[in-house]
Amino acid sequence: MSINRCVIVGAGAVGASLGFRLEKTHGDTVAVAAEGERAQRYASEGLIINGEHWYPQIVDPSSGEYTADLVIIAVKFNQFHEILPMVDRLIGPGTQILSLLNGLASEEILLERYGSEHVFYGLTVGQDTVRIENRLHFVQPGRIIFGEKKNDLSCLSERVQQVKTYLEDANVVVEVPQDMEYQLWWKLMVNTGINQASAVLRAPYREFQQPGEAFDLMRALILEVIELSGHTGCPLSYDDFLRWCELLDTLHPDGKTSMLQDVEAGRPTEVELFSGTIVRKAAEFGIRLPVNESVLEQIRRIDQGV
Repeated sequence: MSINRCVIVGAGAVGASLGFRLEKTHGDTVAVAAEGERAQRYASEGLIINGEHWYPQIVDPSSGEYTADLVIIAVKFNQFHEILPMVDRLIGPGTQILSLLNGLASEEILLERYGSEHVFYGLTVGQDTVRIENRLHFVQPGRIIFGEKKNDLSCLSERVQQVKTYLEDANVVVEVPQDMEYQLWWKLMVNTGINQASAVLRAPYREFQQPGEAFDLMRALILEVIELSGHTGCPLSYDDFLRWCELLDTLHPDGKTSMLQDVEAGRPTEVELFSGTIVRKAAEFGIRLPVNESVLEQIRRIDQGV
């Protein structure tokens, strides 16, 4: 498989900053999927990324005339199901799909819909992009962690190596770990902690980079995820929390989590993907997670405008 056509579905903070960087190396073989009014807006207004005006190439999947070699999905989960028909029209026999959504669910849904020969496990970490309308700014572009569910690090599969090379050619930092299931649980731990604490407290990263109320709430949420993970067959440890703290210290102090940006913009949050998932799984094991339960209800009220 060679990657001659890459289509990004979702031009938010993750998708736009990634597409912007990929286009600088791979040119007009990189496109953003969009239909109707959204496509017109991208074409007329473009996006301003780190002060540079970017007009992405637009692909309208409804034409049925464009098959991608690589589809990168970077929408929020509350948009995920509605974009699947769009993805359907981009898929050919050799298309590879990389989902960068938060949580555990998107890969399961994509695997059932398209099959393991088409779908990678994936996530992003360490990005501090802030988006306001069509303006995006980041200091740390973060890195992509992806691969098969289990990877032989001494001999990566051909399809993993090709996508890894494609991304690295555009100076995207890529990591292929041995165990992607563990990585997805680690990212869920991170998001459940800092995204939700930042949404409740309206706190940027600087509030979590020092002792205080924000750090304590984040830590309490994370420790409950670590407790739950011990019952799932994919256990996390306190060292995983410390690993996150080291990464957190590299983010721009004025940066904000995606959930805080959603709250400030009045958009629905992904709380059901974070504490919602954690609390439901805990109930299956007969476990109570009081901090996550409390924060879940607080953010549900924020979403309802209460």
